[in-house]
Amino acid sequence: MKILLVFHGGNPLPPEPWDSVGNIIWRQKAFLTERGHSVTIHNQKGRIWNVLAARPWEYDIVHIHDDGRCKLWAPIQQIFKFRLALTSHFAYTIFRHLWHKKYPATYFSTLKVPYHIALSAEMRQFAYDNGYTGKVWVLPNAIYTEEVAFNPAPAPKQAIVLGRVYPRKKQRFLSDLLRSEESIHLDLYGPTNEPDFLGNGKNVVYRGLWDREQVRNNLTDYAVMILISDGEAHAVVIIEALAAGLSLVVSAEAAHNLDTSLPWIHVVDRDDPEEIIAALKEAIAENAQHRAAIRAYCERTFDWRVIGPRYLRIVEAIVRGDGSDDGGEPFLYTPEAVENAAGRSPAMGNTS
Repeated sequence: MKILLVFHGGNPLPPEPWDSVGNIIWRQKAFLTERGHSVTIHNQKGRIWNVLAARPWEYDIVHIHDDGRCKLWAPIQQIFKFRLALTSHFAYTIFRHLWHKKYPATYFSTLKVPYHIALSAEMRQFAYDNGYTGKVWVLPNAIYTEEVAFNPAPAPKQAIVLGRVYPRKKQRFLSDLLRSEESIHLDLYGPTNEPDFLGNGKNVVYRGLWDREQVRNNLTDYAVMILISDGEAHAVVIIEALAAGLSLVVSAEAAHNLDTSLPWIHVVDRDDPEEIIAALKEAIAENAQHRAAIRAYCERTFDWRVIGPRYLRIVEAIVRGDGSDDGGEPFLYTPEAVENAAGRSPAMGNTS
């Protein structure tokens, strides 16, 4: 197949370590190329002449990874009738109350794209609830588990937030919350939009920026990852944490694609400080007994060896045009469902 992947044109390729969407596209290209397909990445600004110069009608499928491009690409698709699919990575896509004033027009332009490859079942359902009449498949993000270092021994450090320091990720909130909980130590890593914020001067410390190699090598030194943001699509840092053997303390908005019945995944209410603190203490205390199982869960659930073939089957279904193949595995990966990946889990329902 001849495949065109569309990025937004604002970031360089190869991607920077903290460019999660760029890294996803880069991995998709590598995976498809290794299997003999011809893949091009279009990383130009959204201008009509750039789209026309890409000659999308010459490809078997065009896969966009940016909502904002749909206002341009969807009308052109309607003229030239090429196969066009979208994956939205916007953290607030399904959280309408947090949309900025320009996003409604952007979102409803995405509904004109004939195929969606959604990052979560919630994003798929949101599209249908808003009148989408096309076909939506579900494809979680993925990593290569073996690229992340793993130490099964008890972690020497307690908790980490890995991600850009800004309001959505709630680092300041956690810093204030944990000030009186001196038994809990939290490290913050990532680029920052708030250079004046260095933690609380006690047990929450901003330690700067890790490159991708440092993330892969050092994450396993921690027992718990915290992600209590007020909106996420499907955060790759969650998958990296699982690969490194970390337990999770997450908000409901960050829990997409996770089997929340597992003992190392704690979903908390951001408005309940006592619940957050209790979950952190429990996750830290119990992590050592779960680390090997956490790593195994990641490997059988979010590894590229699982998600990559699913992606290829979705692309092939779109190219065939029959819409019959949902990727082949149940979407929400409970252990029982993974073991019976060719079938359907009654608890999960149909994933098509």
